Amino acid sequence: MIDRFFKYEIKKNEENIRLWCKDVCYANIPLLEIIFEMYSTYKSTLYSHYIEYNPFIHSYMKIVILNTYCDAKQKLNKLKRVFIRYIRKRRKSYSTTDLSLKPLSELRATELIDIMHNYKKYTFKIFDLSNIIFNSLINSDDFLFSSPLRIKNPYTNIPFSIENLYIIYFCMLSRGFIVHPLFSLYMKENFNLAIFSLKHEGLIKEYIIDNKIKQYTKTTTCLELQTMFDALTIYNLATLDYTPILPNSNLIPDDILVTFKPLLYHYCHSLYSMNSCYRHTEYNKLIKKIVAFMNENPYFTITHKINVPITKVNYKHITIPRRSYTNIESLLIIP
Repeated sequence: MIDRFFKYEIKKNEENIRLWCKDVCYANIPLLEIIFEMYSTYKSTLYSHYIEYNPFIHSYMKIVILNTYCDAKQKLNKLKRVFIRYIRKRRKSYSTTDLSLKPLSELRATELIDIMHNYKKYTFKIFDLSNIIFNSLINSDDFLFSSPLRIKNPYTNIPFSIENLYIIYFCMLSRGFIVHPLFSLYMKENFNLAIFSLKHEGLIKEYIIDNKIKQYTKTTTCLELQTMFDALTIYNLATLDYTPILPNSNLIPDDILVTFKPLLYHYCHSLYSMNSCYRHTEYNKLIKKIVAFMNENPYFTITHKINVPITKVNYKHITIPRRSYTNIESLLIIP
């Protein structure tokens, strides 16, 4: 198809080409068409390289040929876009509801996107696609090791092509939707899952940890908090021994204990983050917040009443001693 547009541009601008080349070089119009036909037959490199590194073409003619080729390519792309829009509009979509079974007809057109997948049209709610993308990229095993998955069409369970992923990405940008940072990084790696998971494993794990805690039920949250308070100790100068940082935590009612859920984010990042500096920072924040909470709620262990919630405590002025190492960590830092 591109050869027809190229010949059209040559015929249309033939007089101008001869005029431009009059005082510089000879404008051999039939030769231009032959060169393009040879390229169309034996495609091995980009057309720009094919022309630029051809020693038998005058440098001025190279500019004329490339400009003509760009004009032809631009017209072909415009025609393709018209055909694609027409086909998408006329073709019936295989999906009539979003993933929450809400009819797509009730949604605004700016909230929807049409994807041609294996010659079939699927209409998605952009917000649903965003969730599918995020959940695929932060997939992990039970031990929080990241294992991202290819982004798939939920109706067919077949991975989207790279072309469709680019369409989704730029559609979200053009319509003002927030593009998740992981999806942007995935795009920058040309949607190569192996390279993406290898280069950004540390960042992916941070999102995995946050998402895991976010999905905790009330029962699971209380169990994890109880485990955390049992594991955290602080050195008591009066007894010269390590004591639980929050005494009698097992007596706290679940309705009150669950309000400490924000601490789990600091605790889990201090354990599982791949960045040692970030682990240390999160551990310090965790200890400071608990100490500040006990200072602002001195009778909490007795009455279980909260005057200042954990999310509003002033912890930045708290200073703590250097973190004590476990036996394994101590072995690792011995020179």
